[in-house]
Amino acid sequence: MVSINEEAVKVVKNVISDAARLGVKVEKLDNGTTILDMGVNAEGSWQAGIEFIKLNMGNLGIVDIVPYRVGELELSGVFLHSNQVVTATIASQIAGWKLKSGEKTIIGSGPARAQAVVDSDYYFEMTDYRDQNDECVLCLQIQELPSEEIANEVAEACQVEPENVYLVVAPSASLVGSIQVAARSVEQTVHKMFEHGFNLKNIRYAKGIAPIAPIIDDETEAMGRINEALLYGGYSEFWVYCEDNEIIETINELVSEASEHYGQPFSKLFREAEHDFYKMDKDIHAMSKVKMHNIKTGKLFEAGSIHTEVIKESYTGQILK
Repeated sequence: MVSINEEAVKVVKNVISDAARLGVKVEKLDNGTTILDMGVNAEGSWQAGIEFIKLNMGNLGIVDIVPYRVGELELSGVFLHSNQVVTATIASQIAGWKLKSGEKTIIGSGPARAQAVVDSDYYFEMTDYRDQNDECVLCLQIQELPSEEIANEVAEACQVEPENVYLVVAPSASLVGSIQVAARSVEQTVHKMFEHGFNLKNIRYAKGIAPIAPIIDDETEAMGRINEALLYGGYSEFWVYCEDNEIIETINELVSEASEHYGQPFSKLFREAEHDFYKMDKDIHAMSKVKMHNIKTGKLFEAGSIHTEVIKESYTGQILK
């Protein structure tokens, strides 16, 4: 069985050796933990965004930045695909580990989750994958560099020495932050499949694409834009092996149209939930469009549609001619 932390550490070491070109700053905490700053005090880069995604998925995804058109807008998008879908997303990429930083709670994603498997990270009810490695990697979508307190908590939970912990950081209002969220197109759908009773063992392959939200120097507005990339601007596509009725019973529940708040700006909903993802309507955390190919029967099913008006309003305010 592949170790996603071992795979991610390979990527980490490549990033460290090429940090200057990638726009990444590498720092050491007093306890020896390594911080890879990709957007807090560092500029980041397009390539750094790709490396962040590889780290977040335990190096089990193939990722590229491609042209992506949403209505009138000519954007860039993150295209990815994986053939180890559940491990790459549920066991690694999804943000599920709650960590305390003073009075704040921050959420970690990445392969270290599969080594710590903390009680609050309920996504591990969806997979039996567990990891064990001497080094581990955790990704954080935060505005400031993590403290030694966070690093020690990760080390203790993963049962490794603090000097063997790598923390990768990029805020929402950064280029890398926009890129890595756009790469959650497949992850956003997989956990909803489980929640609506679809057997994840039916999944063979998946791909997805979503626009990279233009950067804005406001963390709340940036949070809105990057999430709207998924809710209103992107889609995921799956190849599964099952009975057709299993798809029919599930697929319409997997898209953002299933939420009563569909069409509303994410930043508005986020503020109403007091900036707490867990207080938001769970149905809104979904892709705009989902396709499912049934390998067993050869049939294609799809639900949802790209909501171009929300994306246009969110990303531009107006079109300049």
